[in-house]
Amino acid sequence: MPEPKPRPADAEYACSAWVGLDGYRRWVAGLPQIGTVQSVTVTGGQAGPPVTQSWWQWWVRGQELLPVILKNVPVRPGDEVICILRAMTPDLVRFHIKNRSSPGVFATIQVLAPKYQPEPNGPFVTARVLGTTAEWIMERPTVPGSARLYPLPDYGTVEFADCVVRSRHPPAAARRQLLRGAGLIRMYEMLPNPSRVAVISVPKKLDQRTAEVRCQQR
Repeated sequence: MPEPKPRPADAEYACSAWVGLDGYRRWVAGLPQIGTVQSVTVTGGQAGPPVTQSWWQWWVRGQELLPVILKNVPVRPGDEVICILRAMTPDLVRFHIKNRSSPGVFATIQVLAPKYQPEPNGPFVTARVLGTTAEWIMERPTVPGSARLYPLPDYGTVEFADCVVRSRHPPAAARRQLLRGAGLIRMYEMLPNPSRVAVISVPKKLDQRTAEVRCQQR
């Protein structure tokens, strides 16, 4: 788990590391996810202490469903955190999180898929798990209640280890997927003076089960 280091300008800087199912395809509405968030605030040129938390969320496209903070699973920079999602049924996900650096600190949360309205005044539907993709993500989270992204702190390097997806479709034949065919997504930011696009976060596969994400912003 990274330690967020601030940049010079006054702001709240935040980054989030998580694992999730679905959500990448535009036609998939739901994305159950679990992970950690790291933030640091600069006021008057002075950086406050880093704030680190664990959380889960069943994100739904176009809806304001906020992450749920796991106060019983405290995390600190440098901790090794294990996150697992299990789709028990398309409508039910079991989240597992464990702070491997703090023995006995773990949680299991069972969550029903949320219902939402794709169209105003339309019928409610369920954001079921479809199993289209699995993700291991280091990102800039969105400021709650807006479409604005937090500025990215210098998070250094994050390693996602033991990246494995197992599916049972059909039930008699379990299938295992590693990172062999995984897509790698770089993070970009528009910078002023002069106006340009800069790469600020770069992923890299270290082997078939391990990926590394490195901050390019200093």
